[in-house]
Amino acid sequence: MLQSIHPMEIQKQLEETLGESLTDSCLTTGKTTTLSGKVYFLKTGPVSHTYLCEAHSLREIATAKVIRTPKVIAAGENFLLTEFIESGHADTSFFQTLGIQLARLHRITSEAYGFYEDNYIGANPQSNLPEAKESSDWALFYFNKRLLFQYKLAESRGLVTSDLKSGIHFLEKHTYRILQGSNEPPTLLHGDLWAGNYLCSSQGEPVLIDPAVYYGHRGGRSGHDTAVRRFRTGVLQGLSTNLSLTTTVGVQGESIQAISCTQPFKPVRTELSG
Repeated sequence: MLQSIHPMEIQKQLEETLGESLTDSCLTTGKTTTLSGKVYFLKTGPVSHTYLCEAHSLREIATAKVIRTPKVIAAGENFLLTEFIESGHADTSFFQTLGIQLARLHRITSEAYGFYEDNYIGANPQSNLPEAKESSDWALFYFNKRLLFQYKLAESRGLVTSDLKSGIHFLEKHTYRILQGSNEPPTLLHGDLWAGNYLCSSQGEPVLIDPAVYYGHRGGRSGHDTAVRRFRTGVLQGLSTNLSLTTTVGVQGESIQAISCTQPFKPVRTELSG
C-alpha cells in the first residue's frame, strides 16, 4: 500500500528550503506561489522514489547545457519542486530546433550503457544498472534491461500471452542479428521522449520534461516519437542535421543536492563533436 505524507509536512520542508512561506494552504500538483510572488511547479503524490529519480534525470540533462529542462529546486520522497516554465506557442521552426538540440544531447556519452540508478517510465520501473558485459554490449543491454525486463514485469502481472512468450523467445535468439552493425557509444537519452514530454516555453524554446534518462543507443531515444506526425517530421529533420560522432573531452554527470537526496555515483561523460 502506498504511503502518504501530510501536506503540511511537505509545505514545511518546502518553506524551509525556499526560505519563505507559500501562499497555498492545500498543496497539489501544479503551480505554487510564495508570499513574495515567486512561482514554482510542484509535483506531489504518494511516497515513491520516482520524484528523486526524475530530479536526477532532469539534472543529468541540464548538465549537458544543450537543451532546457526545468531547474530542480528540491526533491523528496513524495514531491518534486522545479522552476515554473510558462508555456508559449510553437512556431514553424520549433520542432526542427528541438531535433537539433536533441542531436546535441546525443553527443554526450558515457563509458557504459545504463545509468547510476534505476528509474521510472511513468509508474513502471526502468532497469538501468548494467551487469557484466551489458555495460559495453548494446544488444545484450537492450534485450536484458529493456525487452526481457518489461516481459518479466508483464509476466508478474499475468499479462503474458502465448504470442508474447513466442516473441520474446524469438528475440532472445535473434537480437544480435537484428542489431548487427548498430554499435555506437552510449549516448545520453531522455528515456521517455514522446509528444507529451516536451513543452514550448513562452520564449519559444524547447523544454524537456518527465525524463527517465539513461545512456544507450541514440536510435532508442524514444518509444513514442512516431505517434504524432508533426512531432516526428520536424524533430527528425533537426536530428538529421547533426548525426556524426567524433570523440572529444567532456564533463561528468552530477546529482542534485536536495531534500532527502543522496549523492549517487558520477558517471564519466564524454562530449562528442561533429
